[in-house]
Amino acid sequence: MTIAEQTVGRANQSLSRPLPIKRPIIALGAILLLAPLFSPIQAQEAILPGSCSVTLAWTGSPSPAARGYLIHYGTASGQYSSSVNVGNVTSSTVQGLTGGTPYFFAVSCYNPYGLESPLSSEVSYVPGSSPVGNATAAGQAVLTVDGLPRQSDGFPGAQGTYRGLFAPIDSAREQTNSGSFLFSVTSRGSISGSFNLGGQTVPLSGKLGSAGTAAIVTKPTRSEPSLTISLQMDLAAQSVSGTVSDGNFIAELSGFREGFSTSDKATQFEGQYTLVIPGTNDSAVGPYGVSYGTVKVSSSGTITLAGSLADGTAISQSSVVSPDGYWPMYVNLYGGKGSLWGWNYFINNNITNASVLSWINAANSAKTAVHRLGFTNQEATLMGGLYKPGEMLPAGLAVSLQDSNFTLLIPNLPDNTNKLTLKTNKTTGVISGSFANPDAPKQIIKFNGVILQGQTTAQGYFLGADQSGAFTLALP
Repeated sequence: MTIAEQTVGRANQSLSRPLPIKRPIIALGAILLLAPLFSPIQAQEAILPGSCSVTLAWTGSPSPAARGYLIHYGTASGQYSSSVNVGNVTSSTVQGLTGGTPYFFAVSCYNPYGLESPLSSEVSYVPGSSPVGNATAAGQAVLTVDGLPRQSDGFPGAQGTYRGLFAPIDSAREQTNSGSFLFSVTSRGSISGSFNLGGQTVPLSGKLGSAGTAAIVTKPTRSEPSLTISLQMDLAAQSVSGTVSDGNFIAELSGFREGFSTSDKATQFEGQYTLVIPGTNDSAVGPYGVSYGTVKVSSSGTITLAGSLADGTAISQSSVVSPDGYWPMYVNLYGGKGSLWGWNYFINNNITNASVLSWINAANSAKTAVHRLGFTNQEATLMGGLYKPGEMLPAGLAVSLQDSNFTLLIPNLPDNTNKLTLKTNKTTGVISGSFANPDAPKQIIKFNGVILQGQTTAQGYFLGADQSGAFTLALP
């Protein structure tokens, strides 16, 4: 390896000093090899006030496992206070250097799992002067490196628990072509977990390959289909992508690696929340009433959902918030014949749906159920916010009870003549009550909902014979 300096405004000088980049190229099932690579490092100096730079170039690795390079540098030999991930290139410019200050550089490469090779030999350089340093070349022979992990011995960068959702992107989501997944990757690259498809649990097991990918075909059973699953790990983004197919559909999957723990807490998301899913005027799309829920996010990022849909169906889910605030919601409903599906997002003490929330009710055969013929809402929305226990809504709010047949407004609660009652759980924000049916005063109808403190309102639903109505408590 040679070093050539070019300095603006000076006579060109040239120094040739062989300098090997001694980086191991890591291959599955092989001993780590240290192949000294010889190529020129070219230093081009731009002498500007307070701004100098140096351009480094090196010979790229021939190994398919190499995914990029890191340049490490600092102002003391062997002490690199800065590192730059330059990607899969063989030259890059380091800027922002101070003229007259010695800098020391070394290069390393990394594989798809974040495993990094030892540093190359060091080269030093003083912007505004000739290169300094005394690196010498090693032999040209390939060397065996002992004491370093091989890819076949470990996948430390991929180890963790992954969860997410899958659904087609070029066709409508259905109960039989979408769902959720949860799997773990060990330090040796073994994959184990399951996919939830249409209420069925499909076991998953496999092994990561050298490029951070996996191709897995699950075994079919009487109740579980065989799935062909492809996975691609992205360690920089701490995520996973891929596809799922049973031969009849192809769905895209996306998910994340869990990042919070008891030692790395989800401080920005921790707390109690309340949320609602607004209703619709079209009974073929969904209930008229407002579905509701309570959410608790623990310090370790665990999400606990409990609530009730506006067709009278109870819902619950246990999940985890991603490091950047995403919540994969998948709730099986109606004995596997329906589900809630979508990505939600925690931001600034609020919850919203990051993508369209899909609600499928293929059929509900329960004798007491409303919407027994089913419905599909591919454009449902979800909204909510942080709930602080003990903080109540202000006085002077009015109650609105409405369905497709009647609208009941009670602007002054103390003077109501509809036998209206209200009860609030100050700990959770759940609100409940009852009122007399205006068309049949002897019939008492119950309603339930939650307080939305950020909107100074409460919303929920009540059930009729074959439909639901909306309950609202808000400023008149």
